[in-house]
Amino acid sequence: MPNDDIYIQITASSESSNKSRTAIVYVPRTSIDKFREEKNDFRSDDNAVAKLLADPLARYAFTHRTIFSTYKLACSFSLTPPAEIDGRSPNLSQAGLKVWVVS
Repeated sequence: MPNDDIYIQITASSESSNKSRTAIVYVPRTSIDKFREEKNDFRSDDNAVAKLLADPLARYAFTHRTIFSTYKLACSFSLTPPAEIDGRSPNLSQAGLKVWVVS
């Protein structure tokens, strides 16, 4: 079984303007494994599970800051921490997941 944590970069883009905001969510391997055991889901790939876990926290980060009334999300995955979060404390954390709002 892989032992890599996953970083998800999620960008929310306004549907009515050219504005966007980006958050990076750290999803530890232990959270992915715990989800799989609790949901008996051993078929979904790691990125799909990580996204399921990260979505509520990222959406909260976006709506909590009232960036736009409506937006669409795009995401990318990495096994290494992005340079944008180097040396920064997370803006939010919950159940081992951490969120940095970077733009």
